Amino acid sequence: KAIKLIFNKQNTSTEKGQQYRVFPNPVEDVLNIQHTQIEEINLINQEGKIVLSREFSSAVDSINLSLLPIPAGTYFLNVQGKTSNHTE
Repeated sequence: KAIKLIFNKQNTSTEKGQQYRVFPNPVEDVLNIQHTQIEEINLINQEGKIVLSREFSSAVDSINLSLLPIPAGTYFLNVQGKTSNHTE
């Protein structure tokens, strides 16, 4: 199975120039997200339904997110941080 994330190439950095990384794409089991001060992550299907959501009590800089229970398909990834909000 493969899960493909849709990327908006304009959103490769935050307003303050901080870089973030989301890899691999497509992903088969574990998605890696690196960004400063991640507070919430939402995986959204093409119908606009949130299929996976994670909130963090304190901001983190990297996440290894298991997508094994998620069916194969194409999804949007929304990463919210203290200083930015990105939808991919």
